[in-house]
Amino acid sequence: MLKKIIRFVINGVHLVLLCGLGVLVFRAVAQIKTMDDFFAMCSKIGINEIFTFIGAIAFILFGVVGMYEYAYLNGIDFIVPPSYKNFKQKNELKQVEKMMEVYYERDIRYIQEYEKERAQFLIQALGIEEKQYRHINYEIIKARTMSDKCIYGLKCKAQKALFHKEFIVDQSKTKASQRMYDKVDYFINMYTALYDDEMCKMVADIMARYLVLDLEERITNIDYIIIPHGGNFLLGLEVGKRLHKPVISMLDKERIYKGVYWDGIYNESKCNNIIVLHDVLVTGKRLYDSIKKLPKDSYNLVGIYNLFRYNNKDFDPFSDIKEEEMACGIEEKKVKWLLEVNEDVLKSVYEGTYEWETI
Repeated sequence: MLKKIIRFVINGVHLVLLCGLGVLVFRAVAQIKTMDDFFAMCSKIGINEIFTFIGAIAFILFGVVGMYEYAYLNGIDFIVPPSYKNFKQKNELKQVEKMMEVYYERDIRYIQEYEKERAQFLIQALGIEEKQYRHINYEIIKARTMSDKCIYGLKCKAQKALFHKEFIVDQSKTKASQRMYDKVDYFINMYTALYDDEMCKMVADIMARYLVLDLEERITNIDYIIIPHGGNFLLGLEVGKRLHKPVISMLDKERIYKGVYWDGIYNESKCNNIIVLHDVLVTGKRLYDSIKKLPKDSYNLVGIYNLFRYNNKDFDPFSDIKEEEMACGIEEKKVKWLLEVNEDVLKSVYEGTYEWETI
């Protein structure tokens, strides 16, 4: 509180001095004692006198600001009013923010583009072959993410974590006009589940381990994790943290630049190894559409990984794989999931009759 009062007093003193200088200049142009004298002067003087007064004021202001700037740059703090210091600091902060934006928009692209070259140079300097480096990297990722040695254990963990009534939506008694999904009565709401921080971390651990188990050493070559538009970004972000992989979130429509259907820094200048990560596979259309929005020749699709597949006779995720999708690298063998569920399973979970021993 005392500091604020001191700053206020110092600012007031500087303001009084500036006003005093202005008054002296004004009196130098014409002797004014009353308002009548002022109006009489205005009727007599010409444009030259007015500009003379304005020029004198500007000269004094520029001189005072120059003195403040010199004192500020050279650390002569007692001359500089707190208001001017505050103005300079805010301006410097804006400049730093602008410089950081330029860095992230330009320099980070350069760093990503030559990341592999820099890594290769480093491992050569250490006398390590590239194959050995990939193996070491894989062992590090595996040690960081894996406690389960088989996919069966991950399935059991996923069941125990997510097969709860609070995450199952029962639409069986809801009118068709009020339902968004009219072909199913029961479905698992992953958004509700993963808004819980601990649950989100647990499920992300399971998916990260699943990816490492399935991809093995190929996980070290993955450049990006792609989240389809409308997908579960929370899950993708947490998995990306555990695998130390950048995450790209696809968009349904362009948001900033034309032709750019994603959020995140994506290197379009090279062919990237990508995996698509999703929570619940139903028709697959959203996933395929997202992949097709990436620039051609900028990716190699390694796999499409899902936590669940919702098995329903009305939903076939492979019926939409046509020539156009196959040209983008989308194949049935690349679409994988950890757990398969159907309406009967979800109904039994909701009603509390599910047999936990069965996967």
